[in-house]
Amino acid sequence: MPLNESEEFRAATMLPTDALLFIDANKFLDLYRIASGKKLLAALSEQTEHIFITQQVVNEVYRNKITVASEFLLAQFKELKLPGFPLPDHFFVEENEPTAIRQNLSGINDKIKETNQKVNDLALGFLDQISKAEDEISKALAPIFAKAMPHTPDELQRARERKELGNPPGKKGDPIGDGLTWEQVLSRLSGKSSLWIISRDGDYCTSYRGKRFLNHFLFQELRQRFPSLECRMFDDIADGIKDFAAVSGVKAEKLPSAEEITEIKEEESALHSRVPFP
Repeated sequence: MPLNESEEFRAATMLPTDALLFIDANKFLDLYRIASGKKLLAALSEQTEHIFITQQVVNEVYRNKITVASEFLLAQFKELKLPGFPLPDHFFVEENEPTAIRQNLSGINDKIKETNQKVNDLALGFLDQISKAEDEISKALAPIFAKAMPHTPDELQRARERKELGNPPGKKGDPIGDGLTWEQVLSRLSGKSSLWIISRDGDYCTSYRGKRFLNHFLFQELRQRFPSLECRMFDDIADGIKDFAAVSGVKAEKLPSAEEITEIKEEESALHSRVPFP
């Protein structure tokens, strides 16, 4: 989006330390369940020093990445099959025609079985790499995750109270992880002028026709504690990083091309329709 005059001024004056860029666990997990996820890795790596990451987010990715990758592979690599159909002998003029066709079909089925086995072997190998953090995505995220901040006892206590009171983020019946991460975000906002949230979790914000709206409870919480703080929300990594760079003045030279961003968004949209967040 184009910058208005105030944003242009801030881009010229804001230091990276004035801003906090937070990416939720669900967006890191999306990298394992879309075919175009690798196209975002360079852009994420470029922002390593600016991304605020908690140990809770890292643990959530570690807990779930094999599961989401497995579900993605099962959906992508459904077993190939050749539809069966009868071959009535009276349809053919030559006596040996049905036999020849059946032999051809048998050969095609053998090739399909061979292809299915190769695809299955590739999928198993990929999952084995993920389990050992030897895959391309895990390697790219490792420097970001190495910066993960552990929580303090006070942050844990506040997260427990948040959970008991039913305050967001976090859903009924879920552990306190989301609330704990939010408490850590709040702890790091002192002295900051802007917060970027990249998440598709409805606990943080609601999307309407491409516009993101912060949960009112969280809005009130931020306004009371940090009256001058600006919060900018995105459900797409590329758009979020692009805006973060434009406003904060940091470099973002490794974003995907416009065509690649469109491809990623279309794939994410299809994914989110299958794996929605309330």
